[in-house]
Amino acid sequence: MLLDMYRPASQAMVADIISPADRPRAFGLLFWAVNLGWAVAMVLGGTLARQGFLWLFWIDALTCAAFGVLVWRAVPETRDRAARASAAPGGFARALRDRVMVAYVVITLLYTFVLMQGMTTMPLAMKEDGLGAQAYGLAIAANGVLIVIVQPLVNAWLSRRDHSRVLVAGFVLVGTGYGLTSLVSSLPGYTLTILVWTCGEIIAAAVLQAVVADLAPADLRGRYNGLYGMAWSGGFLLAPLGGTQLLGLGGGPALWLTCLGLALAAAAGQLALAPAIRRRHFSSD
Repeated sequence: MLLDMYRPASQAMVADIISPADRPRAFGLLFWAVNLGWAVAMVLGGTLARQGFLWLFWIDALTCAAFGVLVWRAVPETRDRAARASAAPGGFARALRDRVMVAYVVITLLYTFVLMQGMTTMPLAMKEDGLGAQAYGLAIAANGVLIVIVQPLVNAWLSRRDHSRVLVAGFVLVGTGYGLTSLVSSLPGYTLTILVWTCGEIIAAAVLQAVVADLAPADLRGRYNGLYGMAWSGGFLLAPLGGTQLLGLGGGPALWLTCLGLALAAAAGQLALAPAIRRRHFSSD
């Protein structure tokens, strides 16, 4: 219930204090920091778990508490008091009446469903190919390593491009990577396909949250980011449920080719939504 509660506030804070032109780079920096922490956590967590889970859980609790104290003491409120006082009522009802935002959430849900297969059903598919947990760990580590190395190098360049075109390119590349997975059965093959869809993930992550910031009115940034977060939560929920059904019914090819189709559908939807997003982007500058 509490794990991701900070995200809408964090994303709204970036939109409060960063100009529209610089928001993609700011969101990209957050994305990079999260993945750097994730990469380190995989190594440290595995090491601590060998000694038992007590220290692992206590360290996790203390670092989360330290994060909360740091924000409480060092990060001031970013919303203007006058803006808060004059904010119109409506909350999520207003956000749900925004057809562009709702369509963007649906597109993000499709994309998240595809992206999360690498964290949910891929180890099961690899097991069917005779590859164990260690092989999966080695293959998926390529995801974090590539993000940490490449994302800071390309984020500024991508942020200056049309956001919808960047997203379309990212979605297509993610779908291509998962589609190619239907052709592989070895550790090098899986690692290669992971590198392909990770490139797409890096591209899409450069502008995903910046689009939300462009669409959201200043007084509803938290609500809009909460709605956007529901797309990711929904993807996390549906990815293992749908992915395992596809894997059980038709094996790896059915799963990976469906991922390709869904990613291309997300790209087509984003392409159709692009003119409306461009209008909102320029009006927010």
